[in-house]
Amino acid sequence: TTSAGGSITLTGGGGTSSGGSLTFSGGAASSGSGGIVTLAAGSGSSQGSVNVVDASSNSLLMISASTLTASSAAVSISSTSTMALTAGTTVTLTGTSTVVAGGPLQVNMNNFIVTSDGSTATFTVSATSGNVAMAGNLNMAGNLVISPATATITHSGATSLTISSPSVIFSGGTFVLAGSSSTPTSSVSCAAGTIMYDTSYIYVCSTLNTWYKAALAAI
Repeated sequence: TTSAGGSITLTGGGGTSSGGSLTFSGGAASSGSGGIVTLAAGSGSSQGSVNVVDASSNSLLMISASTLTASSAAVSISSTSTMALTAGTTVTLTGTSTVVAGGPLQVNMNNFIVTSDGSTATFTVSATSGNVAMAGNLNMAGNLVISPATATITHSGATSLTISSPSVIFSGGTFVLAGSSSTPTSSVSCAAGTIMYDTSYIYVCSTLNTWYKAALAAI
């Protein structure tokens, strides 16, 4: 045993049942670090690359100073600790489907954005506030739970907000109709189910453009 690492062994050969293997081995160390195996591309006006090809010379792996390209029927990358993908611009995952398994998908610092064409946002989650913006419908199989002490549902459209349900139940507190305090007249058109009020009456539109009223008494 010497202080220098061992040699590199290249072994290969033909056979009738199977070909021989070719092994690049770095030297072992009884203490300290083992030997390093280095594949160095040649220098020139443009640097060379390290290539791995199959028996038909199809490229499987190409590594150069500017790119790393791998091609295979299946690719598996595993880590016993953490794994980091870092890019100066964009990281792109392309496939017929993308599956995140084994834990939550966490987005740090920047927003989480789903686009329809790479630029048009259809779903956005703000990384700073948690606000969610959607371009389409929200279809839920479970309950919608709003937990702050004071909460608001705001509709900014120009016409109306429609709630469609066989039964709408309000429980646990008062029901306030804000903004409907006005007095309709028989000439005021209305949609069936419209409710308005003033200090004397509650007005109900029972059918299209037909108002009824009930008197109010002070308590």
